[in-house]
Amino acid sequence: MAQSVETKIEDLIGEIPDDNSTAITQWATDIAREVINVLPTEMLWQVSTTLTDSSGGTGATINIGSITNGSLAAAGTVLTVSAGGSGYGSDPTVVINKSGGGLSGGSGAKIRAVSNGSAVISAYIVSSGTGYADTDVAAVVGDEGIAATTAKFLYAHKSGYRAIEIDAANKQRAEDSDSIYKATTNSPVFYRESGRIYVEPTGGSVVVVSYPTINYNDSDVTGVPDDVKHLIIMGAAVKGRLFQLDNLRRSVDNEVAPNYSELSLSLLPIPSIGDLSVLESAPTLTLEAAPVISNLSITATPPVAPSTPSFATTLVNMGEVTAPSYDAPALVVSYANAVTQIETNEDVELANAELAKISTQLNEYKSTVENKLNIFNEQSSKYQAEIGIATQEAQMSQAKDFQEYSSKLEKYSGEVAVYQQLVNKEVSEYTTNNLQKDLSIWQQKRNDDMQAYGLKLDLYKTNIATEKEVYAINEIQKEIGLWQSEQTQKIQKYGADLQQATTKFGSEFQKYQTSLSNIFQKHQQMVQELQVLDAQYQRGLQTFVSSYQEPVQNAKGV
Repeated sequence: MAQSVETKIEDLIGEIPDDNSTAITQWATDIAREVINVLPTEMLWQVSTTLTDSSGGTGATINIGSITNGSLAAAGTVLTVSAGGSGYGSDPTVVINKSGGGLSGGSGAKIRAVSNGSAVISAYIVSSGTGYADTDVAAVVGDEGIAATTAKFLYAHKSGYRAIEIDAANKQRAEDSDSIYKATTNSPVFYRESGRIYVEPTGGSVVVVSYPTINYNDSDVTGVPDDVKHLIIMGAAVKGRLFQLDNLRRSVDNEVAPNYSELSLSLLPIPSIGDLSVLESAPTLTLEAAPVISNLSITATPPVAPSTPSFATTLVNMGEVTAPSYDAPALVVSYANAVTQIETNEDVELANAELAKISTQLNEYKSTVENKLNIFNEQSSKYQAEIGIATQEAQMSQAKDFQEYSSKLEKYSGEVAVYQQLVNKEVSEYTTNNLQKDLSIWQQKRNDDMQAYGLKLDLYKTNIATEKEVYAINEIQKEIGLWQSEQTQKIQKYGADLQQATTKFGSEFQKYQTSLSNIFQKHQQMVQELQVLDAQYQRGLQTFVSSYQEPVQNAKGV
């Protein structure tokens, strides 16, 4: 079974994707045209075609079909040839006429008619246009000249006489019967203009090699000499290899470099540790109320001094001497500061200092009472001495009255002595029972209260220290320990993930580099193969060209 064009090409360069069949067709077609253009005329006779200028054919008509809203069918629509006509040497021009004759009022439509060298065999719409009526028809007008844009021109002739090419600017001279350049059947000329070849006199022919279309699925390369068919495959393979290289280069763009994803480390916030809540209640210092010590009150009544006797001659003159009296001092003691320091400030030391001040005040009061007593005793002794002096003086002036008065004074002196004893006794009893006893009892109770409070305070401090220790262990150390443990685990996991990600990236990057290296190596190899293939193709062409050039050169004596 004969191989297709695509298979033959793939035998040279490897597989080409199936969806590129259109490209393979284009490669082979382009190479066929390239080879035909390079090959000498002497080699192309076997595939040449003669086209004749019929000076316009007649009788061909094309059925346009349905026209909707003045618009022809879409571009590419194949039309029906109603009549092929005759005398169409090349693809003729199509003109759309109104039914009954005359040009249509539409515009923009372009229809291509295809001739087999005589009759119109097919037609299709190039562009639809607008403004056409349903009754419009297409008439085929044969054009003068030969269209040879899709073929390689070899030569032109008229009835077997080779035509000489002239410049299109001199075409009128070839048609002018009065000109010495008038073309004749035996001396024909031709010129090229507007994509067509014109032979003068009209009705000549041109020999061309039509550029073939080589389909990918064709089992054979047609339209070229048999000797160069392999060059068509080889040249198409060169283009295919270029296509492969382009795809290979594009595949580099498809190779995605691995992306190293940065890992984020999310650490736990510092634990929120609640404040220390002391459950132990602070002890309350309750002190014995300060004793109420009444002021010293002397109940003893001082004796009444005897009235001064009146003597006829001598009087006992007491002068300004007055009987002494005991002035008891007032006791002023304040416990407010001590109570404030104990109950409010809970400061035992300052409270003891305030109590020491109160004790000092009481001692000072005791000392003041004793000083007052001493002054009273001193005044009593002085008073008694003054009475003695006055008595002696009176005795000297008046014995009887003096004696009588002396007895009163002695009695009064004894009463004063008794009064003095009573006062001393009351002061002593007051000092012992009121000052010393009450103060001593109060001080003892205060000391007991302070000691008890000190013990409670020490216990309170111990309990507070215990609660602080428990708080430090259960709350601070525990929470911080858990936090540190979790943070350590997170950091360790982050390190492990980071190592894993780095290893993965290194592996993927190695694969990426390997893939790129493979692509570059393959590209280099394919380029080398392309160079060899292209060299073979060019050398093959040159071989055929040279084989026809050398005989011609030898024939010319070169």
